Amino acid sequence: MKRYILPALCVALAGISPAATALSPSQVKWCQKTAGDFPARQASIQKDNTTRQELAAAAELAGEEWENAEALRNLGPDNAAAADAAKEVYESAKAAFYELDESVTSRAVSLNADFEKFNKVCVS
Repeated sequence: MKRYILPALCVALAGISPAATALSPSQVKWCQKTAGDFPARQASIQKDNTTRQELAAAAELAGEEWENAEALRNLGPDNAAAADAAKEVYESAKAAFYELDESVTSRAVSLNADFEKFNKVCVS
């Protein structure tokens, strides 16, 4: 299971470092906006990552239930139907996990890139 570690914001949100005075007005504006956005973005990713971990556990459990139902498939039509239903539940849980996993991963990569750019542009 992937774990995402998001760096802590080390710059006061109220302002930019004194070295930033050499920045253009648009850079200063970007630095201020970005610094203000970091906490909300971090919180959103962390919240979704918690949900992602819950979905991973649910998909794993659904997969085990499908495997158990599949073992009994050939005992009769009711067992075959139960195995098919368990597989649908598993596939649905797996799809929900992968969808959120992709979102969390891409947003974490984007946030980390913005941290790196912020540190290069806005922090001395």
